[in-house]
Amino acid sequence: MEKKDLYKEIVILPHTIFGDKQIDILNNLSGDITVFCREKISFKFVKENFTKGNVFLWHDCAFYNEFPKDPSGKGVLNAFRSDKESKLDTTPELNEDISYNGYATKPLDDFINTLKKYEQVNTDRLHVAIGATLLGKQVKLFPNSYYKNKAVFDYSLKRFPNVSFGENFDSN
Repeated sequence: MEKKDLYKEIVILPHTIFGDKQIDILNNLSGDITVFCREKISFKFVKENFTKGNVFLWHDCAFYNEFPKDPSGKGVLNAFRSDKESKLDTTPELNEDISYNGYATKPLDDFINTLKKYEQVNTDRLHVAIGATLLGKQVKLFPNSYYKNKAVFDYSLKRFPNVSFGENFDSN
């Protein structure tokens, strides 16, 4: 028996999905499959190309965390990607990529406490933007190398008055 045949029911929590390779993987799974997409572009793509299960549009699971609003803090955190998903040619001089290099394995409290220190957050990392938004920080989200950030902003983040989307980051 192959791994893909081990499960009777598979639920993929809100996700960005694009490309033929990802659809091929989904279509080759066996069992009852439910896919949640976290933005409309993925939802449309999966709905049109996924042949084996149900597809729903739903907000990223990070939105279901509850943090006390804490807009206080000082200064600006530039938390831009330093990996291939970055759209920037160069990262800002004072940049802290708080979702990279081990941060994913740290407790959520460490991540939130880092965000709490600042009044404003500029980032191209989706979950940094979501966390800072939920804390009540002033947030400016920038594009990543594909449509994910803009699409999640349009579907979920733009309803928050403390977040905006910028096309180009200028550190000046």
